[in-house]
Amino acid sequence: MIPAVRNAVKAILAPVGAGIALSMLCASCFTGVESTPRIDDSALKKAKAVAPSPEEIFLNSVVPPSASQWLPGKKLLVSDPKIRLVFTTGESGEMPSLRPGEEITFRGFESARSLLGEDVADAVFSSETYPLLKYRLPFSHESLARNESPAPEIPFTVDPVLATKADSLIRSRKERLYILTPLWYDAATEASVGGYRLVGVEIDSVRPGTHIFPIKVYFHVSDPVLAATLQGKGEKMVFMSHGGNGRANSRSFASLFSFHEPRKRYPQITDDVWELIINSKVREGMTKEECRLALGSPANIDMTPTRVGDVEKWSYSDGLYLIFNPDGTLMRYRL
Repeated sequence: MIPAVRNAVKAILAPVGAGIALSMLCASCFTGVESTPRIDDSALKKAKAVAPSPEEIFLNSVVPPSASQWLPGKKLLVSDPKIRLVFTTGESGEMPSLRPGEEITFRGFESARSLLGEDVADAVFSSETYPLLKYRLPFSHESLARNESPAPEIPFTVDPVLATKADSLIRSRKERLYILTPLWYDAATEASVGGYRLVGVEIDSVRPGTHIFPIKVYFHVSDPVLAATLQGKGEKMVFMSHGGNGRANSRSFASLFSFHEPRKRYPQITDDVWELIINSKVREGMTKEECRLALGSPANIDMTPTRVGDVEKWSYSDGLYLIFNPDGTLMRYRL
């Protein structure tokens, strides 16, 4: 471009550019405060709603130890005879015969080579019957050395230390606990029995469980009237997972127990309806809140529009269903 023409163009556009720059600067000045996220009551309520409850964090320290915390002499309990499928006994390759409740003792980690020549690790144990038991870990010996591997999980075993820690924490609380689930087991036979929900219980002991749910909590019903019934009589037990799971697991502490008496949270519920709730029963006319307390949350909810409003159907995984009137009261059900 000819220099004279270029200079003329610059002279014409300069005020325009300055105006644009000034408008951009002013816009940033005026919107600075407005663009700052505003924390209103709903945001605070939402943040509060996702905060973990005291029950959810209560057993957070009761978790399987990392590999660096595994020291020679550590004991595990066999929980299932299928353990023979995952252990080798050395050169012979014999499948060990171990009984539930039998102890195996950790000896250490050994470096090994996989069939593909990769660096792997074996967890080495012994028992009264077998001086050498090996389980091939799903990570390398090098990651063990760098403490980068997850907590070792030995199938069909349970770590009794988890139950010991949970027992110490639970029994250190002097306040009564309230059980939320009616899925109880008889303490003597471990047969499944139907129990009450939302009632006070006294903890008797906490013991090692299974490889699926490593903790058993033994208890008895606090209320003498309920304790005299067939459902509440004698010592009962529930299976529980280890800590750190919050409510993600249906057998976490927070899913099984409450620190606070549930009855006091619902003063609007009549005594006769509360009697149905603790027995996991419903009747026509109960509200959605009352039905949820009695049976838990449904697996699925369907809405059917009608001339007078939406009819809501709650379906449960075991075939149970509830149908609610448009006003929210229970119309029909199948248990």
